[in-house]
Amino acid sequence: MGSTQASAGVYRLGEPEFQRGCSDVGCAAVDALSSQAVLVATATVTCLALAALTFLHSAREAGEEERSRVTEERSALERFQRRVQKLSVGAQTPAATGNGGATLARANVAETHSDLRAVKQAYEETVMAVDHYDDDYGEPLAEHMSAEFGDDVAAAVVGGTALTPPVKRALLQKTDAAIDDRTAFLQTLSEESDSVAAASNDLGAIEHRLEGLEDRQCLQQSFPELTEAWEDLDDLEAECREVVARRQDQIQHSAGGADWRDDGHSLCAYLYEPLPVTYPALADGTLLLDRIRTTKRRVADALTRRV
Repeated sequence: MGSTQASAGVYRLGEPEFQRGCSDVGCAAVDALSSQAVLVATATVTCLALAALTFLHSAREAGEEERSRVTEERSALERFQRRVQKLSVGAQTPAATGNGGATLARANVAETHSDLRAVKQAYEETVMAVDHYDDDYGEPLAEHMSAEFGDDVAAAVVGGTALTPPVKRALLQKTDAAIDDRTAFLQTLSEESDSVAAASNDLGAIEHRLEGLEDRQCLQQSFPELTEAWEDLDDLEAECREVVARRQDQIQHSAGGADWRDDGHSLCAYLYEPLPVTYPALADGTLLLDRIRTTKRRVADALTRRV
């Protein structure tokens, strides 16, 4: 995962309520999602609306890119883990306690730093060698290892004297946890990708049917033809509203998205941060609803001329 963080509490164009009339499109879900400020630039909306399902296309690309990066990071962590497992550990000198006992508290000062150098080299050649490291992190080893494994493990590797059994054990445990985190996040990304793909396919089919109705010359159609067109548009509007409502429900109740950062909306804010919208499917769905309603107004106007 990249280090770019979405600004907390700020949602941009693409918020479910960025176009008025949300009461027609699952208002309960919209209200729950629209508790933050919505930043809308009318001119931008007008320009973007000219492109068909632009937001969803970009969203699918963003999702695939993130999945690729997380998969690469998991593989790098697995390679790092294998290299650490092969390293020998240094001896420890018992430190006397007040009751005459002993505890393995410090490494043998005679040990060299060679094993810890090998750990750092392995980290640099695996975890820090992913293609997107500079773009997403750009941190020195100590800082990145601290973020991944905790301050204690990072300090033991960077400032320690030897790779002791406790340090090696902690390294392997923390690496296991980091791998598990990536695996869980990949599942979350897969679920999000499936949801976005379903919305894209459904809205694409609706748009294809709408285009056929948009191309008709209303004033040249008969009353029965206009009536049929109106009914078809009614069906398309209902289907589009259903797609939007289903996507709203997925955003609101997705356990994976909520668990990821203790905020049900944070996955979208993070994943689609490069896009001009926070909720691509809802943005495209709302714009498509506007097109349907615009076409319905044209048909209604033609019908009134037949009366």
